[in-house]
Amino acid sequence: MDRIRIAPPRRRSAQQEITEFCAGFNEAAEFGSEHIVDLAGIYRRSTPDVMAEVGARFAGGAKCLLIQEFGASQECGAAPCTDRARTIASAALLGFTAALGFKPYAFVQERAGSLVHDVRPEPGARTSISSSGVMDFSLHADCACLGRDLRPELLSFLCLVDESSTETEVAALPDVLRNLPAEAIEELAAPNFLHRAPDSFLGSAKDRVSSILDRVDGAWEVKVATHSCQPLTAAATSAFQRFVECANQARAAHRWRAGDLLLVNNRECLHGRRAIGQGKRHLLRCYGSRTQRCGATVDLSR
Repeated sequence: MDRIRIAPPRRRSAQQEITEFCAGFNEAAEFGSEHIVDLAGIYRRSTPDVMAEVGARFAGGAKCLLIQEFGASQECGAAPCTDRARTIASAALLGFTAALGFKPYAFVQERAGSLVHDVRPEPGARTSISSSGVMDFSLHADCACLGRDLRPELLSFLCLVDESSTETEVAALPDVLRNLPAEAIEELAAPNFLHRAPDSFLGSAKDRVSSILDRVDGAWEVKVATHSCQPLTAAATSAFQRFVECANQARAAHRWRAGDLLLVNNRECLHGRRAIGQGKRHLLRCYGSRTQRCGATVDLSR
Protein backbone atom coordinates (compact mmCIF):
# COMPACT_ATOMS: atom_id res chain seq x y z
CA MET A 1 0.00 0.00 0.00
CA ASP A 2 1.50 3.32 -1.10
CA ARG A 3 1.69 6.01 1.60
CA ILE A 4 1.94 9.80 1.52
CA ARG A 5 2.34 12.06 4.54
CA ILE A 6 1.12 15.64 4.22
CA ALA A 7 3.48 18.15 5.84
CA PRO A 8 1.77 19.82 8.85
CA PRO A 9 1.97 23.46 7.55
CA ARG A 10 0.25 22.40 4.31
CA ARG A 11 -2.34 20.43 6.23
CA ARG A 12 -3.16 23.31 8.59
CA SER A 13 -3.55 25.78 5.71
CA ALA A 14 -6.10 23.66 3.85
CA GLN A 15 -7.77 22.58 7.11
CA GLN A 16 -8.26 26.19 8.20
CA GLU A 17 -9.83 27.16 4.85
CA ILE A 18 -12.13 24.12 4.90
CA THR A 19 -13.21 24.92 8.47
CA GLU A 20 -13.96 28.53 7.57
CA PHE A 21 -15.85 27.43 4.46
CA CYS A 22 -18.09 25.19 6.61
CA ALA A 23 -19.04 27.97 9.04
CA GLY A 24 -22.34 28.55 7.19
CA PHE A 25 -23.35 24.89 6.94
CA ASN A 26 -25.15 22.80 9.53
CA GLU A 27 -24.61 19.42 7.86
CA ALA A 28 -22.94 17.80 4.85
CA ALA A 29 -26.28 17.30 3.07
CA GLU A 30 -26.26 21.02 2.28
CA PHE A 31 -23.22 20.73 -0.01
CA GLY A 32 -24.11 21.06 -3.70
CA SER A 33 -22.01 20.79 -6.85
CA GLU A 34 -20.97 24.46 -6.71
CA HIS A 35 -19.75 24.02 -3.13
CA ILE A 36 -17.74 20.93 -4.09
CA VAL A 37 -16.05 22.89 -6.89
CA ASP A 38 -15.09 25.59 -4.38
CA LEU A 39 -13.81 22.99 -1.90
CA ALA A 40 -11.71 21.37 -4.63
CA GLY A 41 -10.21 24.78 -5.38
CA ILE A 42 -9.01 25.06 -1.78
CA TYR A 43 -6.91 21.89 -2.11
CA ARG A 44 -5.61 22.81 -5.55
CA ARG A 45 -4.39 26.14 -4.15
CA SER A 46 -3.15 24.90 -0.78
CA THR A 47 -1.62 21.52 -1.65
CA PRO A 48 -0.63 21.49 -5.35
CA ASP A 49 2.40 19.34 -4.53
CA VAL A 50 0.20 16.72 -2.84
CA MET A 51 -2.24 16.76 -5.77
CA ALA A 52 0.66 16.20 -8.17
CA GLU A 53 2.16 13.39 -6.08
CA VAL A 54 -1.15 11.54 -5.74
CA GLY A 55 -1.73 11.84 -9.49
CA ALA A 56 1.77 10.58 -10.21
CA ARG A 57 1.38 7.59 -7.85
CA PHE A 58 -1.86 6.50 -9.51
CA ALA A 59 -0.43 7.09 -12.99
CA GLY A 60 2.54 4.97 -11.95
CA GLY A 61 0.32 2.01 -11.15
CA ALA A 62 -0.75 2.45 -7.52
CA LYS A 63 -4.18 0.90 -6.89
CA CYS A 64 -4.58 2.07 -3.30
CA LEU A 65 -3.05 5.12 -1.63
CA LEU A 66 -2.99 6.07 2.05
CA ILE A 67 -2.53 9.72 3.00
CA GLN A 68 -1.46 9.93 6.62
CA GLU A 69 -2.25 12.90 8.86
CA PHE A 70 -4.70 14.24 6.28
CA GLY A 71 -6.56 15.82 9.19
CA ALA A 72 -9.81 17.56 8.11
CA SER A 73 -10.87 18.59 11.61
CA GLN A 74 -9.15 18.93 14.97
CA GLU A 75 -12.31 17.39 16.42
CA CYS A 76 -11.70 14.09 14.61
CA GLY A 77 -10.64 11.36 17.03
CA ALA A 78 -13.35 12.12 19.57
CA ALA A 79 -15.92 9.42 20.28
CA PRO A 80 -18.61 10.02 19.32
CA CYS A 81 -17.63 12.43 16.57
CA THR A 82 -19.50 15.75 16.76
CA ASP A 83 -21.86 16.89 14.00
CA ARG A 84 -19.54 19.82 13.31
CA ALA A 85 -16.53 17.54 12.92
CA ARG A 86 -18.48 15.30 10.54
CA THR A 87 -19.53 18.29 8.40
CA ILE A 88 -15.97 19.60 8.15
CA ALA A 89 -14.60 16.12 7.42
CA SER A 90 -17.28 15.57 4.75
CA ALA A 91 -16.34 18.84 3.08
CA ALA A 92 -12.68 17.82 3.10
CA LEU A 93 -13.48 14.40 1.67
CA LEU A 94 -15.63 15.80 -1.16
CA GLY A 95 -13.21 18.60 -1.95
CA PHE A 96 -10.08 16.44 -2.04
CA THR A 97 -11.78 13.79 -4.18
CA ALA A 98 -12.94 16.43 -6.64
CA ALA A 99 -9.52 18.11 -6.67
CA LEU A 100 -8.06 14.81 -7.89
CA GLY A 101 -10.41 14.93 -10.88
CA PHE A 102 -13.03 12.47 -9.61
CA LYS A 103 -16.52 13.96 -9.31
CA PRO A 104 -18.38 12.92 -6.15
CA TYR A 105 -21.83 11.41 -6.82
CA ALA A 106 -24.43 9.20 -5.17
CA PHE A 107 -27.42 6.92 -5.80
CA VAL A 108 -31.03 7.62 -4.87
CA GLN A 109 -31.35 4.00 -3.72
CA GLU A 110 -28.37 4.12 -1.32
CA ARG A 111 -28.17 6.07 1.94
CA ALA A 112 -31.07 8.32 0.84
CA GLY A 113 -28.88 9.78 -1.92
CA SER A 114 -26.24 11.18 0.43
CA LEU A 115 -22.91 12.12 -1.19
CA VAL A 116 -21.04 11.14 1.99
CA HIS A 117 -21.73 7.79 3.67
CA ASP A 118 -21.21 6.94 7.33
CA VAL A 119 -19.23 3.69 7.53
CA ARG A 120 -20.01 2.51 11.04
CA PRO A 121 -22.20 -0.04 12.80
CA GLU A 122 -25.83 1.06 12.67
CA PRO A 123 -28.75 -0.14 14.83
CA GLY A 124 -30.81 -2.70 12.95
CA ALA A 125 -28.02 -3.47 10.45
CA ARG A 126 -25.33 -4.92 12.69
CA THR A 127 -25.77 -8.46 11.35
CA SER A 128 -25.81 -7.36 7.70
CA ILE A 129 -22.72 -7.96 5.58
CA SER A 130 -22.25 -4.32 4.69
CA SER A 131 -20.51 -1.14 5.80
CA SER A 132 -23.30 -0.69 8.39
CA GLY A 133 -22.74 -4.07 10.04
CA VAL A 134 -20.16 -5.60 12.34
CA MET A 135 -19.85 -8.99 10.65
CA ASP A 136 -16.77 -10.04 8.67
CA PHE A 137 -16.93 -8.19 5.32
CA SER A 138 -14.83 -10.11 2.81
CA LEU A 139 -12.97 -8.57 -0.13
CA HIS A 140 -15.15 -6.79 -2.66
CA ALA A 141 -15.46 -3.95 -5.14
CA ASP A 142 -18.30 -1.52 -4.46
CA CYS A 143 -21.45 -1.65 -6.63
CA ALA A 144 -20.34 -4.81 -8.47
CA CYS A 145 -23.90 -5.44 -9.69
CA LEU A 146 -23.97 -2.20 -11.69
CA GLY A 147 -22.67 -1.42 -15.18
CA ARG A 148 -19.20 0.06 -15.57
CA ASP A 149 -20.48 3.58 -16.23
CA LEU A 150 -22.39 3.56 -12.93
CA ARG A 151 -19.82 1.94 -10.65
CA PRO A 152 -17.54 4.32 -8.74
CA GLU A 153 -14.03 4.56 -10.11
CA LEU A 154 -12.52 5.91 -6.88
CA LEU A 155 -13.50 5.25 -3.26
CA SER A 156 -12.37 7.83 -0.71
CA PHE A 157 -12.40 6.85 2.98
CA LEU A 158 -11.63 9.24 5.86
CA CYS A 159 -11.26 8.02 9.44
CA LEU A 160 -12.98 10.06 12.15
CA VAL A 161 -12.37 7.61 14.97
CA ASP A 162 -11.46 3.93 15.35
CA GLU A 163 -11.26 2.64 18.91
CA SER A 164 -11.97 -0.92 17.70
CA SER A 165 -8.62 -1.24 15.86
CA THR A 166 -10.45 -2.96 13.00
CA GLU A 167 -8.11 -3.13 10.03
CA THR A 168 -9.24 -2.39 6.50
CA GLU A 169 -7.77 -4.87 4.02
CA VAL A 170 -7.00 -4.25 0.35
CA ALA A 171 -5.85 -6.50 -2.49
CA ALA A 172 -4.54 -4.98 -5.72
CA LEU A 173 -5.79 -6.82 -8.79
CA PRO A 174 -2.33 -7.32 -10.40
CA ASP A 175 -1.19 -9.07 -7.21
CA VAL A 176 -4.27 -11.31 -7.31
CA LEU A 177 -3.86 -12.23 -10.98
CA ARG A 178 -0.16 -12.97 -10.61
CA ASN A 179 -0.94 -16.35 -9.01
CA LEU A 180 -3.96 -17.25 -11.14
CA PRO A 181 -3.54 -19.71 -14.04
CA ALA A 182 -4.54 -18.48 -17.50
CA GLU A 183 -7.52 -20.83 -17.71
CA ALA A 184 -8.94 -19.44 -14.46
CA ILE A 185 -8.55 -15.87 -15.72
CA GLU A 186 -10.32 -16.83 -18.93
CA GLU A 187 -13.20 -18.35 -16.98
CA LEU A 188 -13.48 -15.30 -14.72
CA ALA A 189 -13.82 -13.15 -17.86
CA ALA A 190 -16.86 -15.14 -19.02
CA PRO A 191 -20.43 -14.04 -18.11
CA ASN A 192 -21.05 -16.93 -15.73
CA PHE A 193 -21.47 -15.14 -12.39
CA LEU A 194 -24.51 -13.74 -10.60
CA HIS A 195 -23.76 -10.42 -8.89
CA ARG A 196 -26.30 -9.66 -6.19
CA ALA A 197 -27.41 -6.14 -5.25
CA PRO A 198 -25.80 -5.14 -1.91
CA ASP A 199 -27.75 -4.80 1.33
CA SER A 200 -27.16 -1.03 1.33
CA PHE A 201 -29.23 -0.56 -1.85
CA LEU A 202 -33.01 -0.25 -1.71
CA GLY A 203 -35.50 -0.92 -4.47
CA SER A 204 -34.23 -0.57 -8.01
CA ALA A 205 -30.76 -2.14 -7.82
CA LYS A 206 -31.05 -5.55 -9.52
CA ASP A 207 -29.03 -8.74 -9.48
CA ARG A 208 -26.95 -9.05 -12.64
CA VAL A 209 -25.28 -11.88 -14.55
CA SER A 210 -21.87 -10.89 -15.86
CA SER A 211 -18.14 -11.63 -15.61
CA ILE A 212 -15.81 -10.90 -12.70
CA LEU A 213 -12.91 -9.71 -14.87
CA ASP A 214 -13.14 -7.35 -17.85
CA ARG A 215 -10.40 -6.38 -20.28
CA VAL A 216 -10.62 -2.62 -20.85
CA ASP A 217 -8.06 -0.78 -22.99
CA GLY A 218 -5.61 -3.65 -22.55
CA ALA A 219 -5.84 -3.81 -18.74
CA TRP A 220 -7.86 -6.05 -16.45
CA GLU A 221 -10.62 -4.61 -14.26
CA VAL A 222 -12.55 -6.39 -11.51
CA LYS A 223 -16.14 -6.30 -10.25
CA VAL A 224 -17.15 -8.71 -7.51
CA ALA A 225 -18.38 -8.99 -3.95
CA THR A 226 -16.81 -12.26 -2.87
CA HIS A 227 -19.34 -12.87 -0.08
CA SER A 228 -22.39 -12.76 -2.38
CA CYS A 229 -21.24 -13.55 -5.93
CA GLN A 230 -22.68 -16.85 -7.22
CA PRO A 231 -20.86 -18.84 -9.93
CA LEU A 232 -23.30 -20.43 -12.38
CA THR A 233 -21.23 -23.35 -13.74
CA ALA A 234 -18.81 -25.90 -12.35
CA ALA A 235 -15.90 -24.28 -14.19
CA ALA A 236 -16.91 -20.85 -12.89
CA THR A 237 -17.10 -22.23 -9.34
CA SER A 238 -13.59 -23.66 -9.55
CA ALA A 239 -12.15 -20.42 -10.98
CA PHE A 240 -13.98 -18.34 -8.38
CA GLN A 241 -12.64 -20.41 -5.50
CA ARG A 242 -9.10 -20.01 -6.81
CA PHE A 243 -9.67 -16.27 -7.28
CA VAL A 244 -10.79 -15.86 -3.67
CA GLU A 245 -7.75 -17.81 -2.44
CA CYS A 246 -5.37 -15.60 -4.44
CA ALA A 247 -7.17 -12.42 -3.32
CA ASN A 248 -6.86 -13.40 0.34
CA GLN A 249 -3.16 -14.15 -0.16
CA ALA A 250 -2.65 -10.70 -1.68
CA ARG A 251 -4.29 -8.79 1.16
CA ALA A 252 -2.53 -5.89 2.85
CA ALA A 253 -4.00 -4.49 6.08
CA HIS A 254 -4.25 -0.92 7.38
CA ARG A 255 -4.97 -0.01 10.99
CA TRP A 256 -6.70 3.37 11.11
CA ARG A 257 -5.74 6.53 12.96
CA ALA A 258 -8.03 9.55 13.09
CA GLY A 259 -7.36 11.74 10.05
CA ASP A 260 -6.15 8.95 7.74
CA LEU A 261 -7.42 9.19 4.15
CA LEU A 262 -7.52 6.01 2.05
CA LEU A 263 -8.02 6.24 -1.74
CA VAL A 264 -9.00 2.98 -3.47
CA ASN A 265 -9.20 2.34 -7.22
CA ASN A 266 -12.54 0.49 -7.26
CA ARG A 267 -11.88 -1.01 -10.70
CA GLU A 268 -8.47 -2.48 -9.91
CA CYS A 269 -8.50 -3.14 -6.19
CA LEU A 270 -10.64 -5.06 -3.71
CA HIS A 271 -11.20 -4.03 -0.10
CA GLY A 272 -12.82 -5.45 3.04
CA ARG A 273 -12.43 -5.83 6.80
CA ARG A 274 -12.63 -8.33 9.61
CA ALA A 275 -15.50 -8.34 12.13
CA ILE A 276 -15.65 -5.15 14.20
CA GLY A 277 -14.83 -5.58 17.88
CA GLN A 278 -15.47 -3.35 20.86
CA GLY A 279 -15.07 0.43 20.63
CA LYS A 280 -16.31 3.20 18.38
CA ARG A 281 -15.49 3.03 14.67
CA HIS A 282 -16.62 5.76 12.28
CA LEU A 283 -15.29 6.33 8.77
CA LEU A 284 -16.69 8.50 5.99
CA ARG A 285 -16.85 7.38 2.34
CA CYS A 286 -17.64 9.02 -0.97
CA TYR A 287 -17.74 7.77 -4.56
CA GLY A 288 -15.72 9.43 -7.31
CA SER A 289 -16.19 9.23 -11.08
CA ARG A 290 -14.63 10.93 -14.07
CA THR A 291 -17.82 10.51 -16.13
CA GLN A 292 -20.69 11.28 -13.74
CA ARG A 293 -21.80 14.86 -13.09
CA CYS A 294 -20.32 16.45 -9.95
CA GLY A 295 -22.79 16.18 -7.09
CA ALA A 296 -25.19 14.03 -9.12
CA THR A 297 -27.68 11.70 -7.45
CA VAL A 298 -28.28 8.85 -9.89
CA ASP A 299 -31.70 7.17 -9.92
CA LEU A 300 -31.21 3.50 -10.78
CA SER A 301 -34.91 3.06 -11.55
CA ARG A 302 -34.31 5.07 -14.73
